[in-house]
Amino acid sequence: MIKELNELVWYAEKSLWRDEALLAFLCKNKPEMLKLYAAIQKNHFKTDEAAAQGAGFCLTTYKKYGKALKSHLLDMVFFYNEEKARADTRLKTLFEGMKHLGAMRMLYARGCRVASKEVAENLLKKGLVYEWPDFVMQAALYLKECVLRVGGSEKEFEYYAQLYAEYKKWTDLENQAWECVQRAQLPYRKKTSGQRKTAGSLINPIRQLEAFEGKVPSIMFHVYFYLLKNQYYMEENKHAELLKNCNKALAYLRGKSYPVQNLQASFHYVKVVAYTYLHDFESGKLAAEEGLKMAAEGTPSWFSAQEVYLYLCLHTENYEKAIGIYMQVTNHKRFSGMHTAQRELWYIAGAYAYILHHLAGVPLPEQFPTYKSVRFLNEIQTYNNDKMGLNIAILVAHVLLQLIEGKDIAVWDRISALSKYRERYLLDDPLVARSAIFIKLLVIMVKTGFQRGVFLEKAAPQMEALQRLPLQLTNQAYELELVPYEHLVQLLAKRLSRRGGGLQQAQPDLQRLGR
Repeated sequence: MIKELNELVWYAEKSLWRDEALLAFLCKNKPEMLKLYAAIQKNHFKTDEAAAQGAGFCLTTYKKYGKALKSHLLDMVFFYNEEKARADTRLKTLFEGMKHLGAMRMLYARGCRVASKEVAENLLKKGLVYEWPDFVMQAALYLKECVLRVGGSEKEFEYYAQLYAEYKKWTDLENQAWECVQRAQLPYRKKTSGQRKTAGSLINPIRQLEAFEGKVPSIMFHVYFYLLKNQYYMEENKHAELLKNCNKALAYLRGKSYPVQNLQASFHYVKVVAYTYLHDFESGKLAAEEGLKMAAEGTPSWFSAQEVYLYLCLHTENYEKAIGIYMQVTNHKRFSGMHTAQRELWYIAGAYAYILHHLAGVPLPEQFPTYKSVRFLNEIQTYNNDKMGLNIAILVAHVLLQLIEGKDIAVWDRISALSKYRERYLLDDPLVARSAIFIKLLVIMVKTGFQRGVFLEKAAPQMEALQRLPLQLTNQAYELELVPYEHLVQLLAKRLSRRGGGLQQAQPDLQRLGR
């Protein structure tokens, strides 16, 4: 229940005018319900047990009042205030249209046909002006019936019938574009690299939809179309084309006669990825800040914009800023309601921040969690089978955690396992060639007895090979290499100099470390 309550309380707090007064009216000032609402406002509880304890209830009492609170919050959903929610015109129109659509159907069902006709006419105007084909189609459907039940001419009936047929076609096309985006994203739910080579399957849907670009009176059709092209360019590593497509989408959205900032946000944060891999970091920073400015706090677009901004900061060695982003996101009220895979990504990013604290001396806030190698892998479930994607980042983080903990024998064992992992999974895939080289560098570090000078000498050819390879992208590009391997090697070399060279403990079995 707590996940639903977290979202509903956040919605009420951010989107409803005088939310507490409205809730007090609906629940007849029951102090227990208001107490629970205030507790959830203040915290982002992860479990029902934690919510019950935070509100000062036993679990049974919590469930009783939680169920009632959820019912009242659902009743409050339509008391939406666009000013408080920082809604742009598109979002405002969407909510007003939904209210009109619901009111139209409810009034008609109760026999209030004149009133439902007026609501349908308002819905029709909104759909036509703001390019919502579904609103036009639904309004025209009701207005045809109103001609028969309330009054009107045959000419009016034919007009509404024509509108219905035309806008049903546009609605179907919009839904087709949406389904194409959904199908393109579906393989990524498993979060495994084996599922990620889908660029070829995007070509036909893009070709089918591009014939309607600029012709369909639907803003969302165009958003879905540009998102589909974004995914294709990401998977094909065509970063310049990706940037051009985002700019084209933004030009389309800015060309509307009404502002649509929330939609623009998603294309700005994709530009961050493109700029980063084009090594235009200053433009990437500006794109990230622009995306955050347009994305409403706590929305999926806001979390996504923060994610790529974190990635940009890690790649430009702005580690303190990255840690600040991590703290802001993971302490946000809506963080606990994110999909498990998304929360795990931030957990892994936190591990790298913790590692950078030890390797580069980056200060951490007091509230920053402590990462232990013995617990690290157990906290990650989603990405464990991703043999060539984020799982590499997980395994590298684990060995680095062992290294900073001084567990040298465990480090030898882990690097031995990584060497076998590299030979089994990474040698024949150019998309992960950088990861294969980095693991080889870790092997060299162990074989040279953690002696800085010898390590740097032996590592030089591999470092040159690493620097010749560009960072590789898939659709989830920024998952592969959270911190550039070149930076990690430099930081490790500095740590080796502080260790003073060789080790006092038993040497590893060098035969196990592979080639």
